[in-house]
Amino acid sequence: MSAYSGFAEAVVAYRRAQYDPFHRRMEDRDSPALVDARTESYHRRMIAQQALFRVQLVTDDPGLVQLAEGALEATRLMAEAADGPSLENRVGRAKQALNDFILGASKHIRT
Repeated sequence: MSAYSGFAEAVVAYRRAQYDPFHRRMEDRDSPALVDARTESYHRRMIAQQALFRVQLVTDDPGLVQLAEGALEATRLMAEAADGPSLENRVGRAKQALNDFILGASKHIRT
């Protein structure tokens, strides 16, 4: 349970960190704040990837690993949003992908 909940927590923090580069980029592409926001986003992604490794170590279910990888990838894609509506669409996909992972992981915890 620790690996699964830790992964979910790391992905939520990564998702939150993905908002800042988008908003800083919309304000000023040459801003030092954009560099800082990207650095924080990369750091949060690294933490989420480490949490993914722990999920991979504790499960023998390739489908669950695929759901975890999908949640991480959907969160990464937030950075490619071109405008506000696109960002919100990608946020929705990232949230759904993480929910799918949580539902899959809960089956492992309850059995």
